[in-house]
Amino acid sequence: MALWKICGRAGSGKTTWLCRRIGQAMQQGQPSYLIVPDQYTLQGERELMRHLHAEGLWHAEVLSISRLCERVLAQKPSLLKPMDRRGEAMAVSRMLLTLQDELTVYGRYAHSPQFAATLAGEIAEYKRFGIAPEALMEAGQARPHLQEIAKVYAAYQGHLAGEYQDTEDKTDLCIDLIPQTVFLKGALVCIDGFEMLTKQVYRLVEALLRQCADVCISFRLGLETDADAPTFATEHKHLARVSALAERCGIRQHTVWLPREKGQRPPRFAHSPALAYLESHLFAYRPAPYEGPAQEISLIHAGNPWQEAEDCARQIFALVKDHGLRYNEIAVVSSEIELYGPLLQRALSLYDIPMFWDIKRRVSTHPAAQYVLQALRVVQNRRFTRDVVRFLKSGFTRLSQEQCEQMQRWARRFGLRAFPPTPPSSMEPEEQEAYLSLYHLLFDPLEALRKSLLKARSAKQQAEALVQYLEEDGFIERLQATIDETYLDDPDTAAQASEFFTLLGDLLAQVIRVLGDQVLSPGDFATLLSSGLAAEEIGLLPSQNDAINAGSILRSKMDEIKALFVLGLSAGKVPAGTAETGLLSRSDHALLEENGLWMGNNEAERASEEELAVYSVFCKPSHWLYLSYPQADLAGKQLLPSPYIEQISQLFPGAVRRAAQRPQEVSSPKATLLPLAEAVRRVQDGETVDPVWAAAYCALEQMHYPQVAQALKGLSPREDEIGPALAHALYADEKGAYTTPITGLETLARCPFRHFMERGLHLAPADEFGKTPIDEGNYYHAVLQHFLLLYRDRTLTREQCRSAVDKLCQAYEAREYLSGPYAQDARASLQAEKQRDSLYKAAWMLCRQKQSGQFVPQDTEVPCRIRVPLTNGAEGIANGVIDRIDLKREGGTSYVRVVDYKSGSVSQADLTRFACGTSLQLPLYLQMAAQKKQAAPSAMALSAVRASVQEDDPQHAEEDLSAQKLKGYYTAHGVEDRALSTQSAGRLLTDEQMAQVLSDSLAVTASLFETLSQGHTAPYPLKGAVDGCQYCAFANACGYLSGVTPHRTVRKVSLSKEEDSHDPNA
Repeated sequence: MALWKICGRAGSGKTTWLCRRIGQAMQQGQPSYLIVPDQYTLQGERELMRHLHAEGLWHAEVLSISRLCERVLAQKPSLLKPMDRRGEAMAVSRMLLTLQDELTVYGRYAHSPQFAATLAGEIAEYKRFGIAPEALMEAGQARPHLQEIAKVYAAYQGHLAGEYQDTEDKTDLCIDLIPQTVFLKGALVCIDGFEMLTKQVYRLVEALLRQCADVCISFRLGLETDADAPTFATEHKHLARVSALAERCGIRQHTVWLPREKGQRPPRFAHSPALAYLESHLFAYRPAPYEGPAQEISLIHAGNPWQEAEDCARQIFALVKDHGLRYNEIAVVSSEIELYGPLLQRALSLYDIPMFWDIKRRVSTHPAAQYVLQALRVVQNRRFTRDVVRFLKSGFTRLSQEQCEQMQRWARRFGLRAFPPTPPSSMEPEEQEAYLSLYHLLFDPLEALRKSLLKARSAKQQAEALVQYLEEDGFIERLQATIDETYLDDPDTAAQASEFFTLLGDLLAQVIRVLGDQVLSPGDFATLLSSGLAAEEIGLLPSQNDAINAGSILRSKMDEIKALFVLGLSAGKVPAGTAETGLLSRSDHALLEENGLWMGNNEAERASEEELAVYSVFCKPSHWLYLSYPQADLAGKQLLPSPYIEQISQLFPGAVRRAAQRPQEVSSPKATLLPLAEAVRRVQDGETVDPVWAAAYCALEQMHYPQVAQALKGLSPREDEIGPALAHALYADEKGAYTTPITGLETLARCPFRHFMERGLHLAPADEFGKTPIDEGNYYHAVLQHFLLLYRDRTLTREQCRSAVDKLCQAYEAREYLSGPYAQDARASLQAEKQRDSLYKAAWMLCRQKQSGQFVPQDTEVPCRIRVPLTNGAEGIANGVIDRIDLKREGGTSYVRVVDYKSGSVSQADLTRFACGTSLQLPLYLQMAAQKKQAAPSAMALSAVRASVQEDDPQHAEEDLSAQKLKGYYTAHGVEDRALSTQSAGRLLTDEQMAQVLSDSLAVTASLFETLSQGHTAPYPLKGAVDGCQYCAFANACGYLSGVTPHRTVRKVSLSKEEDSHDPNA
């Protein structure tokens, strides 16, 4: 018996040594076992066969620790019922529900499946490190959360006692049975690739040392005299612990250092001196820069993650084409593989390059899992709308896509908090029939499930009721259809669906085995099932041998590769730091360690572990290393490069540094389309291009490649201008006049495309139940109009004003605002109360203005029309309604003021917005009011009428009342301190300036009517001081790209520089 410690740095040949040792044992007929991490078993088998030049394995197996335990336990089966991770999570969830009232810290999470899965993982970690519940309870006496974890842990252990066996218990039993295991007697065991060793693993190694002929363990470390020795500190500790185990067992020890001679280049980097230098100097203290060229190392900066993925795919295609690499000799890793995986998959598909995405996906997020879980929640919550919508969006219901969307539209239109058995009374008769039909189609099977769950007397019967529902509802047939439909085109999707079906069956079997005859409420049953699914992850096997391997920078285990791409090297991602994970903080771990409860490495050692993992990844390729980082994320937020970028840049002055490149050459048909389209665009612009693009176009046409025609169609000049004829048909009335609301002209000023979508095509968001800003505005206008008509000639006290407003509001609410389906709507009632208070403040301001001001309110809701002659002989008519006209007489002259009520912001009263046309109502209203009243224009202002919470404090109420003051522009004759805010001296205009503002607004109106009549509809928004794209609902349809698509710049207009205004049609 002997222990062989194989030590060496990355690329030194440790795995090769182990494989050769297994090959020698195979020739001698000695049984051999290679033990690797769970995610590395498939690659381990391939690598072992590659090193042995064999097509199969005889007398040798590649096992994970869990698979080794199964082999050992198969020799002597246990009488205890096995429980996997899903069963553990369900058992912990059951303990949480039972102890909920006793848990002051974690009791609120008793119904959370994610918390149950997290706590189950935490308990498993305690068991791997040999920490008993009593020890945890004693160590955490001063910390309530540790006490509660220990309490749940103890209850969980009591639940298992003598009846069940979880994964950690199986491992412990395996360790105890190894001395009696025949197939390990005299065998060779090689352990490779483990980065973290727990006490349980040390016990396993000790048992193997006592039973096997030879145990070989690889350690990834350098000599203690190396410049980067601190990087291997934790690995040296593992080596010391294993050596102590062998010494305690009296086992001979052999240490093999690779390479055997100091200074000898590792075999992996025989043809890459720069990568060899990187391996030995990456974490060295103040290393000397590499003097030679370093073409093997590339540092790439990209605009965003998509450009990174695109450049990566292009470079992979070039490596395969120019250097003859196989796909399985190339790997891609990232610290955010969940983000980069789909982007990389899309980019590689352009080159028809296969990719294996090495990632584990949570079962609970799979659409089929959502179907099962949401079905239980719909039953539990009696058709609550949120649960029903999630149920429909799973895609596995018996309703078609169109029917699912119809159900969701009804929920939005009628504000359904739950789907009632009878349709809403405001539905049309035909719609009511459709509602009833879909209701029974969807909810009748769920109602049968609800009754079955209530009738069930045990968890076993509830599980059987769920299986019966899944069969009768057709879920199993639909899942099988998904597998059949995607088997060829999307094997990963098919594999996930198939794996889920298996996992669901196993999970329900565990429910029956673990919970059996226990009585559960339907809600608790749903919680336990959710906990089981939350604890499980789906990992797929590669569907083909020759594919790009893409995975996490810390998790992925790769074969020997020639090229590696590391994407997403941003600060804060790599290195990620030692962020707290799990339920315990750093201080909790420190406390446990003080009490002799070791749980692995401390914070400094974990940082060293991450550094060691980065070292292993960077040193994995034998020929090329590509390191890329984005300058911004997909949302445009700026990102900084990882410190490793600067570190490697200084270490290798001769490394390749470049920006991410877009495809500019003929390659695969899909990838050629983009540069081909750019070439065609240049030809359309009159430029000369390389003749190769004409040949590429002809070749694609001969291949009958359909995307070519689509690309050329997209390159054709976009029909952004509908022309005068169509504009006349859309906007002109029967008399040939172009009639539009003033707000329509304001939209046209913001962007012609936006106006065309809203006013030409009349596109609008889907109807939703609830009060809109238009409803609120109608409320304000109606009540204030009636108030002014009824009490214009009366002097009211504050109490009389409130009473009058209350009566008017009650009448309007009964007649309009709270009628029909809103009569019982609490949200609309609360909004009405807030609006009533704001209306009282606005009405009281009217009374104060009338009592103490010189301007007297005259009219409200006054319709007006602005007529503008057009160059084509037609007429433009802008309609509007003046909310309020005030008059004052001074020195025999009448002066007019217009007031417009706004339930939102009053920022529209701005010279810049007047000049660019996005706020025309005030100046146009003032002109029309001056004409109607034959008075001089003196003031135009907005009055903010906002819904707010009532203030009981008189001082606060008075301060809030000041917000109702008018804000706008006025001449000297329009000054009225009690009514107008004087916060800005720039609000005062001379008579000439006021006349100029009104004249310019009329000119802008005429210009906008010309734009309308000519049929201009191109995306041409305002940018600068006014953003025409703000709050636009059509941003995804217009194709506007900032910095690329033309726009109109608006500069801030000041009173001293009226010429700064920008013509919206310049």
